[in-house]
Amino acid sequence: MLSDCGRRIELKYESDTPYMSYSDEEDYHLTSFRVLSSFPNHLSSLRIHCYNTLPLQDLIHALRSWPRLTRLLLNVLEADFASLLIALEELPLICPDLEILDCRQTKFCVAHMVRFLTFRISQGAPLRELRFAEDCPDGAVGDIRPLVQTLSEEPHWV
Repeated sequence: MLSDCGRRIELKYESDTPYMSYSDEEDYHLTSFRVLSSFPNHLSSLRIHCYNTLPLQDLIHALRSWPRLTRLLLNVLEADFASLLIALEELPLICPDLEILDCRQTKFCVAHMVRFLTFRISQGAPLRELRFAEDCPDGAVGDIRPLVQTLSEEPHWV
């Protein structure tokens, strides 16, 4: 995560024990995204790596508390990503300032992505950029192209 003031916060899930660290400082154990969202912040960028089932309801709760989020980078299971896209279509709009969705590490269904991007446009909050890896969409991305200003096919991020 990166706050507006530039402070980097890492949130990691290893096994069933999430923890957060502030750069070189000591790790702080968290019980959920709900706990993290209770801390005041001006979060603008969030990068999530989750190789187990994503705690979706807690994540949605947290995303609602971070309305200034402009960049979301996801490395999650395909089924969790599909569920997250559906959850992000709830009103009131979650992450209204979201501009960049980076899913270069996550497989996704093109039809789900089209529905999500169309929803964002209908709410007056289109994404500016969608980043993905060549092998991540489940089909041709031609239907996505007119729904975002920049469609970036890039290598997987490290």
